[in-house]
Amino acid sequence: MSKITDPILHPYFIGKDTHCYTVYEVVTPQERYLEKGSEGKDYEKPQGHYNSFGAALQKIAKEKLHKEKEHYTSIKEYVSRWDELLIELKTFIENLDLNATIFRSDHASNYLVLKGVLGKDKTSFLQQINHGLDHNEVLRKEWMRGL
Repeated sequence: MSKITDPILHPYFIGKDTHCYTVYEVVTPQERYLEKGSEGKDYEKPQGHYNSFGAALQKIAKEKLHKEKEHYTSIKEYVSRWDELLIELKTFIENLDLNATIFRSDHASNYLVLKGVLGKDKTSFLQQINHGLDHNEVLRKEWMRGL
């Protein structure tokens, strides 16, 4: 299995094998669950299997949004954090230097559909993300994201 890690993804990373992309979360055990005198070791907890790199990235963005904070005090605060995560996705894509990697972020649960080949379509992806940030109405509505 190949691992795709980046500080922007932490505590998550993506594993790639011949069949799919798997999102993992690196979990540090809480002291209260350890036996007295033992040291807990971080472990890798699978979060899901995806047919595309883009779908795996979207999963990480959603997980980060929902696990960072249990209570948002306003819709504006929630949407603002989602925008920050889209900007992180944009930064990640900007810094990728791939020539022929097929990128799909088109699962029914994704807010923004991206399809193409990294290298050739990178500029288009970044334009679409920027457009989504500027015009939230182009993102998939919640009711359209049900499975």
